[in-house]
Amino acid sequence: MKSKCYPYARIYEYSKLCLLLFSYELHRQVRLMGKSHHLSVAAVDPGAVKTNIMREIPSCLSRMAFLLLKLLGLLQSSETGVCSIIDAALAPAEVSGVYFFGGNGRTLSSSALSCDTKLAKDLWVTSCNLFQELQMAS
Repeated sequence: MKSKCYPYARIYEYSKLCLLLFSYELHRQVRLMGKSHHLSVAAVDPGAVKTNIMREIPSCLSRMAFLLLKLLGLLQSSETGVCSIIDAALAPAEVSGVYFFGGNGRTLSSSALSCDTKLAKDLWVTSCNLFQELQMAS
């Protein structure tokens, strides 16, 4: 794939969808094992935080994107962004299969596509198969 044609935004979007799908399926798999009281699974979104995520695009575009996010009031400090991560880490074990966003213990419903159990199961099976192939190769 030529780097000038690489769809960075689309790949990032799909990676986040896969993280949600995998998290929800991991939650279901843990419940099926009957180990639910020992382990919780949560998806966490720190929101828009100025990081090095846009390192592969020209710096002028990166700066412009972060400026636009700031002007729209969407860019958060790293201190604010980490709040949802801390919320998930400190949540009681019975809080599982949820999506933390925005701090203050707030959870959200994610997109309908991210809640597609068939898609999540397919991703789970594909991931397990890939893991087995990698184990055999090493």
